[in-house]
Amino acid sequence: MPEPLMATNTLSALDYRTLGLQPEVPADAVRRAYRDLAQIWHPDRFGDSNEWRGRAEQKMKQINAAYARLCNDLSEHSTRS
Repeated sequence: MPEPLMATNTLSALDYRTLGLQPEVPADAVRRAYRDLAQIWHPDRFGDSNEWRGRAEQKMKQINAAYARLCNDLSEHSTRS
């Protein structure tokens, strides 16, 4: 079983919250949460509604940034282990 990541700083804790996760979850939970949120918030789902499409684009930027930082933490964590 993969080791859980520990939230080491405030930004990391916010990233977990952005993905709807608790700070100490396994890496596969991070990937699943990202995939699930991307399916919900992908801007293409909002068609011609510029207002909702714009909101979805902003939300996806937050989700993508949080996921990228957590993936970086994951790779650093696995390199140290």
